[in-house]
Amino acid sequence: GERSFEGWAFKAQDAEETDDNIRPWIGGFIKAHGEEKAKNLLQGAGLPRGYAADNKNWTIMFLGEILAVNKTHGNDNRVAFDNFVRDFHFRKNQST
Repeated sequence: GERSFEGWAFKAQDAEETDDNIRPWIGGFIKAHGEEKAKNLLQGAGLPRGYAADNKNWTIMFLGEILAVNKTHGNDNRVAFDNFVRDFHFRKNQST
């Protein structure tokens, strides 16, 4: 799937359930290492190598194409994702 901040945010917006399987593990990890060390050890976990919020490595490959049109043709999920991306970037640009 899409590996971008927008892709993550799109999937997260409709998440009614959470996967709490990590909670017992993370609690034990923090208890074993202490909060500060655990925080340092897990810093960046789950993010692509070299990720930074302002880095272009974690952006949509076809962002320009999505933003260049007002309507997407394709399956429902593609249309919903592209509409989400347009709205996301419109709101982002309005706040700056």
